[in-house]
Amino acid sequence: MNAAYCVQAQAGTFHLRVYRDPRLDRARREHATVGVARAAGIPTPRVLPTHTGDTVTDLNGHWAALFEVAPGAPIPRARLTPAHAGALGAFLRAYRAHQPLPADELRAGAELYGAFQERNVWTYRSVYLDGNPAPRAFIRPPPYRPFPALWQEAGLR
Repeated sequence: MNAAYCVQAQAGTFHLRVYRDPRLDRARREHATVGVARAAGIPTPRVLPTHTGDTVTDLNGHWAALFEVAPGAPIPRARLTPAHAGALGAFLRAYRAHQPLPADELRAGAELYGAFQERNVWTYRSVYLDGNPAPRAFIRPPPYRPFPALWQEAGLR
């Protein structure tokens, strides 16, 4: 998980992302993905260049990048349409054409995402405030049990 900050300056409002992962190639891959999405016509906030022309800089020992603020607001799940799914599919095709993603890396990313979600406050909000039953299988009382074991027991594939 990265740290995110709203930066208000004379030039406008921006999104500052401070990367927790020390590997510079991960930030550069994300920035390349943003470029692919923008080239495909998918509305995506632009990564802004630094004064040296790069898109990443060192900020107190962490990699950081400044983004435009995305206009609009998130689309609630109930209002997603087939057109939204189609746009996501177009983005994924373009991404994989320019940034191949090996199956083991995709699997590792999915496992990490799941592990983060079982501790994510938004997962709890989705279940308890929004009435979404899907993530409930991963919300367990103590003691803590590893995500992969919960996934296997849930019978999901």
